[in-house]
Amino acid sequence: MSDSTRQILIISAVSSLAVTAMAVVCGRVEGQSGWRPINAISHIAWGRKAAQKNLLTARYTGMGLLLNGVACGFWAWLYRYCRRSMHSPDSFLLSVGSGVAISALA
Repeated sequence: MSDSTRQILIISAVSSLAVTAMAVVCGRVEGQSGWRPINAISHIAWGRKAAQKNLLTARYTGMGLLLNGVACGFWAWLYRYCRRSMHSPDSFLLSVGSGVAISALA
């Protein structure tokens, strides 16, 4: 496995865990099940009813986690691709600028 691929996988996993954790916290703060926001992500596959599911299920929660992981992987790849194409990828300002640009696209 190349160093670039390993970095993308690490960034994907960390960002996916962070997004999942914050979604669960936000669900709880809003007085709902912590699983509800994760299940809601699966509306892409299962339609609007997914957003109403409050329990941990393989169908809704599993699909929500999978879709979140794929999305985080895509954004990690795009960020890494943009960084690689820069003239000086180690520049702090360019790193921050590319991060802001990718976030704006998201």
